[in-house]
Amino acid sequence: MTVPPFALSRWWDLLQAGSEATLRDQVQALTQSLGFDFFMYGRRLPVPSEQGGGLYLLGTYPGAWLSRYAEQRFDLVDPIVRDGPSRSHPILWSEALFKTEAERNFYEEARSYGVAVGVEAPCVPGLASLGVARGEGGEPGADGMWAMPWLFTTAGFMHSALESILAPTDREPPVLSRRERQCLELAARGLRDLQIADALRIADRTVLLHLGNAKRKLGAQNRAQMIARAILVGLIRP
Repeated sequence: MTVPPFALSRWWDLLQAGSEATLRDQVQALTQSLGFDFFMYGRRLPVPSEQGGGLYLLGTYPGAWLSRYAEQRFDLVDPIVRDGPSRSHPILWSEALFKTEAERNFYEEARSYGVAVGVEAPCVPGLASLGVARGEGGEPGADGMWAMPWLFTTAGFMHSALESILAPTDREPPVLSRRERQCLELAARGLRDLQIADALRIADRTVLLHLGNAKRKLGAQNRAQMIARAILVGLIRP
């Protein structure tokens, strides 16, 4: 499948959203530019134990489907929600995923509400994830697998943007070494580890070490989230 033209600045723009409504609109526009119809970000929230936990949702899945989902307690059937806490890899949301009769019935009902195929990727395993979906039409593989790198990056930036909106902080940014900052700046430009190593004339495993240290200091779960947080706290410029 041909990858659509895409401006990297659109990810950085998510960090300037300032509100949930603005962020939702920006992610929806980005989702549609990648050929999907809807997106949904879900995040488990820490609440008093007697309340049994909570879930924060932000997205554009059809409202009627979300109401039906809650009414029928489809979270007990949906394999993405059920198995999410133990998973760190993305899932292609298509017919092959739903194996039992209850799961197949759930999938057919989702299709009837206009949600047919898509991809779901964790932002933070067991805590937050981002899914994109589209209605009928197209091969599931073509509608999902090619979009994995874009989805992972979008998930990391959206999660960091929401952290800033929902829980702003005035803490000082972490202190990075000169090499850590250099590696991070080049990673933010889209360079791969070997390219960063060539640019800085260091070993690729040294790049991995510096980026690993930066990721740990920033409290990030993956590369995209590390870059997003570094931009948010002013360590690097987009």
